Amino acid sequence: MKAAKQNLILMIIPALLFLLLGIALFALGTMLSNTFQAAIPQTPTGDVGDAEGYAFIFSFFGAGFGWITGFAIQLVGFIAIAYAFIVLIFTVIARVIYKPRPGRILAYRILTGIDLFIFLSPVPYFARSFITSAVNGDFSPGSLIYLFIVLAVSVVVIINTYTYRIQGQLENPQ
Repeated sequence: MKAAKQNLILMIIPALLFLLLGIALFALGTMLSNTFQAAIPQTPTGDVGDAEGYAFIFSFFGAGFGWITGFAIQLVGFIAIAYAFIVLIFTVIARVIYKPRPGRILAYRILTGIDLFIFLSPVPYFARSFITSAVNGDFSPGSLIYLFIVLAVSVVVIINTYTYRIQGQLENPQ
């Protein structure tokens, strides 16, 4: 398999998984927002006592905080979707530009470098999350799995892109 095709596959699979995660989070946030928006109590009419008034206020704030939570989950989903689209766009553009000619290889390497920078941008957050959970005794393997996959994919893509493997039919100086 050509190195450029292997890079394409290796970068698209995690980006698509992140896209699916973002869509799921966005849908969950929408569901929560709609549920809590429907739970907003109707304004009491007539003679309202203290108990009813406080119940209305607490129900209103509870529904509001639930709606804010749903919105925050939607925002995280949107960020994940945007991240996945940016990685996908740079990956596809880099693959379209690739030809085994010196100028095209340079352009491919530059775009792949930008793509890898974007691809690796969440790594510090997930590393901090894993370290914090490990120190607190709440071992969370999700961050570790993400880190392992992203770093392994990045190492293979870097080796494929910045060595002579990418040059295809060009002579291979050894």
